[in-house]
Amino acid sequence: HLHPDERVIEALQHSLFCASLFESMRAEIIPPSAGLVGTPVSSQKHQKPVAWLSSEMEESFLPSISEMVGQETMRSGETLLLSVIHCHEGEVKVQLDDEYSLTVKLIEAGTASAAANNDSGTNGEQNGKLNGADSGSQSTNQLKTLCRTLLLHSQSLYHDHCIKTRAQQSTTEVKTESKLAPGLTRKKTATSPSPHILQSCVGLGCKLIFERKVRMVLNRISDWLAQDMKCEETVEVEWLPTTVFGTHSCFVILFHRLCLDVRVDADEVRVTQTSENGEFKSVKFESDFELEYFLKKHMSIQLRKR
Repeated sequence: HLHPDERVIEALQHSLFCASLFESMRAEIIPPSAGLVGTPVSSQKHQKPVAWLSSEMEESFLPSISEMVGQETMRSGETLLLSVIHCHEGEVKVQLDDEYSLTVKLIEAGTASAAANNDSGTNGEQNGKLNGADSGSQSTNQLKTLCRTLLLHSQSLYHDHCIKTRAQQSTTEVKTESKLAPGLTRKKTATSPSPHILQSCVGLGCKLIFERKVRMVLNRISDWLAQDMKCEETVEVEWLPTTVFGTHSCFVILFHRLCLDVRVDADEVRVTQTSENGEFKSVKFESDFELEYFLKKHMSIQLRKR
């Protein structure tokens, strides 16, 4: 058990950590003004391009997902795009995909605890009501899990960034002192590159949502085979074990002689197939509906070959 004074210190450290984390994420949209407390951030010329969206319009013309979280863009070293709905002093809201947006907000610790207690008390009553169309393609529980995952991801990235920054500062100070005369010291602040936490959360959020949609496609395919095609065989799906915070997911589909390697990124699904005669084919899709049509077509071909 912690002493009351230690609890106060721990709560204060957590508050400072959350405030610095939020300022680091907000700095990806708007560079902080001089004098704000937080970790060093890169200069304005290194800021990511931002597209400001109007939340008052009934229709929003969003950039393509590949420009916001595209893997090809990341591999080529090009800067990605943040689609910002609004950016206030204590709240940032960005667009995840064409269905969901992500809000990052600083709140009082007491308010957070009260909201958690209230949510646990009313969860059973509201669960059946909100798990349907009110929450879109994802259920309420899935969205809560997504938010917790992104929160943990952002905290992990910022924690690693702080450790690297302190290590660089210590190394720089030691090198500076060795070049000065005895008794003289000069501190030099080392600025490490921005971890782009907000962009990483957008990319991970899109990947997790897209992966969930792909899993729903696989469930619909199984129902389609059993009910519409009257097929007694089942589809075998084996997912490759990967980290939760990974940028992609992979799995293999086996059905009769059909074998497909599938990779799910934040902006696309790539399907690779090697036929019996050694012919190699690779195709990519940008929506779950395209993937579903592709799987149904190839499985229908396999059924006709029986």
